[in-house]
Amino acid sequence: MNKTLATPRLLHLLCGLLVLLLAPLAHAATAAPLKDGELRVRLGDYWTMRLASRDGAWEPVTRARPSFKQVDVGYVSASSGSLEKLIVSVQLRRDGAGSNAGFVFYDMTLARKADGTYDGTFVETAGGKKVEGTLTAVLNPAPKDFGPAVGANEYPRLLMRKSDLPELRKKFESPFGQAFLEKAKTSEDPIVLGLLYQLTGDEKYARSAMRAIKAMKDIDGNSTAGSGEIGHTIVNVALAVDLSCEAWPADYRESIFRELKSRLPQRQWDLLIEHANYNQASNYYGPAFGSAAVATLLLKNLPGPAPVEPAKPLAVRRADCRIPPAADYTPPQGVPLVPLVSDTLPGEWIYAGGFKPAENADLLSDLGGPAKARPTPGDKVSDGSRTALFKPLSQEQDMGYYEWAGRKVIDVTNAIGRIYHSESYFYTVLKNDKPGWYEFGVGPDHKESFAYLNGEMIREGDAVQLDAGNYPLLIKVRIGQTQPWGREMLAVRFTHMPGGKIRRTNADEINAAIKAEHEQALAFWKTETAEWKARRGEDLECLRIVTKSQEQIYQHLRFGIGNGGFQAEVAMYGNIAARYPLLYATLHRRTMGRDVSTFPDATHVLPRLVMQASFADREPHIMPLNVKPIFDLGWIATNFPVVPTEYQPAVLWAWNRGFGLEETATPKNDRASAEKILGKLSGQLLAATFINYPVDLAAAPPAKAMPKTWAADTLGFYVFRNGFEPGNEFIAQVFTKNVPIRAWSHPNAGAFRIWGLGHAWTSAPIDRSGYRPEESVVLLPDDVTSESGCGLITHYATKLDGSGSLSIDLSDVYLAVAEQKKDEVATMIDADPTDTVDKSLKMAPPKSVTAYYREKDRDALRSKLPKLYNAYGDRLKDVKYKSHVDGDRAMAFDFSGKCGAPFLMVLVDRVSGGKTKQWLWQMPTGDPTLTATAAENTFNLKYPDASLRGTVVSPNAKARFLKNQEMYFIYRGGSSKGANTMRTFDFIAVETPDKDATFFVVVTIQKGNPPAVTASGQGENIVVKVGEQTIRLRDGVIVIE
Repeated sequence: MNKTLATPRLLHLLCGLLVLLLAPLAHAATAAPLKDGELRVRLGDYWTMRLASRDGAWEPVTRARPSFKQVDVGYVSASSGSLEKLIVSVQLRRDGAGSNAGFVFYDMTLARKADGTYDGTFVETAGGKKVEGTLTAVLNPAPKDFGPAVGANEYPRLLMRKSDLPELRKKFESPFGQAFLEKAKTSEDPIVLGLLYQLTGDEKYARSAMRAIKAMKDIDGNSTAGSGEIGHTIVNVALAVDLSCEAWPADYRESIFRELKSRLPQRQWDLLIEHANYNQASNYYGPAFGSAAVATLLLKNLPGPAPVEPAKPLAVRRADCRIPPAADYTPPQGVPLVPLVSDTLPGEWIYAGGFKPAENADLLSDLGGPAKARPTPGDKVSDGSRTALFKPLSQEQDMGYYEWAGRKVIDVTNAIGRIYHSESYFYTVLKNDKPGWYEFGVGPDHKESFAYLNGEMIREGDAVQLDAGNYPLLIKVRIGQTQPWGREMLAVRFTHMPGGKIRRTNADEINAAIKAEHEQALAFWKTETAEWKARRGEDLECLRIVTKSQEQIYQHLRFGIGNGGFQAEVAMYGNIAARYPLLYATLHRRTMGRDVSTFPDATHVLPRLVMQASFADREPHIMPLNVKPIFDLGWIATNFPVVPTEYQPAVLWAWNRGFGLEETATPKNDRASAEKILGKLSGQLLAATFINYPVDLAAAPPAKAMPKTWAADTLGFYVFRNGFEPGNEFIAQVFTKNVPIRAWSHPNAGAFRIWGLGHAWTSAPIDRSGYRPEESVVLLPDDVTSESGCGLITHYATKLDGSGSLSIDLSDVYLAVAEQKKDEVATMIDADPTDTVDKSLKMAPPKSVTAYYREKDRDALRSKLPKLYNAYGDRLKDVKYKSHVDGDRAMAFDFSGKCGAPFLMVLVDRVSGGKTKQWLWQMPTGDPTLTATAAENTFNLKYPDASLRGTVVSPNAKARFLKNQEMYFIYRGGSSKGANTMRTFDFIAVETPDKDATFFVVVTIQKGNPPAVTASGQGENIVVKVGEQTIRLRDGVIVIE
């Protein structure tokens, strides 16, 4: 609780302040070198900043930490120069758990390079320190305009806008609309009721929606359950409020917005789940911040009060920081009078709490305001909806007090009955018998609380001089929300400073630093005031909330999805993670008139799903690679409006199939087809489907509207397919893992999946815990390598027929721990000598619980490997580590049929160094019609109507088929961390002891007999003939001629 400030901190504060005050002001709203654009600035390896302008005016600035949830918001306070030489001063309000945590100021100089990127320098002043560093910046593409942003108090704005009503009412009058009405008129869902109000103009629906929301126990539902339960309530409330609020009484409408304004800063900071993680791609980050972001859009362009000038701290108001006692005040009966004991919580209090006042409302005005209030038990306080009386604070544990870290504190949360997001008042009178200097503190939870000591406002860290006498003390405190067992605490203390000193800091230094920090706050307030005027009275606190969510979702779209729309978190988590960020992306475009990201990320998720899917059956089939993808009708209904125009006919075709419609259906005029679409829907999905289903758009099969290849190159996902003909389609998916995945992920750089002729030909893990031996890759069982490393694409080429090739540098995957002594590395087999299973192949552990792939042991050795990536996910350039193992992988797919089969795949793995190497082809399991054989250098997988032939051209080793092979792993994370798990595999394996090995494998899939494969040459000079085609490896690239 004691604040420690050294003299250098004060000097840094003053220097930074002088720079800011002397800088010529070119305010954000009137001058920006960019008319429309976005500079993404990296400040060293720790912060990334967004400097963007719209229509020639600076927008609010954001600063975010990579791989974390924190986003700070501020403004450009001054700028000069041009895009070639840009000088910018930025002021940011540092944001902790929704409270003001101080300020940080930047002076940046950027110079544009020939390639269009920027280099530069920055000076950061924050927290008493001045830091200089280098920066880099990229100018992102100018965003496309989709219409004007919403105006002040313009509703609705999320699922629809007023300008959409004429067309929606026409749709409402059609058979499609009448099918919606038939379903909606019996609904009690507030979203559907709100939409009925908009379509009919009948306010009874809006009033019913209001009653439904009033009946809710909590408009947020910040669940402590798993990630799949997060966000649903606040999203549904936001959508319902948006559609109906214009017809509500003003006081209730304003109370909802006030509640959101109060709650959302905490929702933007954390969840009420202790084990939640906040990596941008994760299944907690997405729903937590995506759902909050949806609600923030309601607050855009709300009018608000002018920024309030920062209150002068005691050190500014009183040069000597002396507060006299209340000479004329004797506490009446029932008001505690307690001795002031240094560094100890005053032992008795009276309080009144749990209020939710209107903005800037003074609930203590009847008592003279917080500075003059001298409450007594029975004094009444009211916010208009809640009234409470001042009463003694219970001495019982969990009723008002709590023992925390060996100290007695006030348990605010339980004292007021867990009324979250509320304001309370605590009052006592201190009897001081020891004049002198004291440092005041309230504890870490409430550093921003206001305290009034005999009418003088003081705050955390103030150094004050007290005389002997009685001191009335009133504290005004706000709390957020906690877990059901959590609590927010007040640790009120006055710590005596003998001789004016405490620890290494004296009162003069404390107060001088406080004065300097106040000057910084004044500088920020002046910038905010200019911004408020330029924005014609927009509520800047709401703007800050809106801007923060925008950046949080941008972080998810770029790091969690990326170009090409691929969410890479494994199992079902990727679907949970992406749901609300994708909804927000659609609603952001409608509200703001622009996309939250100018890149093809959220816009390309649905087309990417079409590219992965086989439509041979009514239900689309997608082989999972990382995420277990689903064709979610809710995703389509809410995300369809942002799908690029050229892909919309195919996505609509897939959407119709999900409803069981024939390709010739016309739902606009065909009531039966409309009922197939709307008949089983309800709530948000029913409303979004009615609004977004394009009744005038002609659906088109993917073959007519989609390409045959797809690249999601941010994270490294690629699709090659020969077309979309059911039963005859081939779909090859490849994951190169171009960057670290900021969520649950598998060690699967270079992995692939093959689907063809109606069958799966590979398999891989879909559990959240996956292991490299479960993939079709090359393993080194006697070496410890960095299996979770990333791949680097060195070549990528495609053809119009879907054929293509790519090459992947897997050096980071094969990065190996220096060779260990035999007893220091756990191999993949730890066998019971009595086992009779064939152990000639190390990949075949015996059926014994003593057999483990002992990742725990290997992970301990992997800790010796160097860090490979920075916080942004970039490969570090200065890693000085020589691995004795290296390798790469090349693939090629050909659908021309010239080889004599409709599908040709060539797979080349080159691995140098290390010991035994094992090449694996993981087979599907669970289909009894699939059989496998292996002989010499070939292997065969057969279904009754199709077959796969693999030919191992190199090395000179036998292919082995191993069935029902058990392998034991140790969970690396989650609730099962450290536990053992056993998994069973069927696979083809090729093993070689060669130090330098080239696995050159040719695969064909066909309905008839496979074509012959012949080869000549060795190593880099291998030439393979398959039918009319010749295959070579040139500089790591597979060439098929």
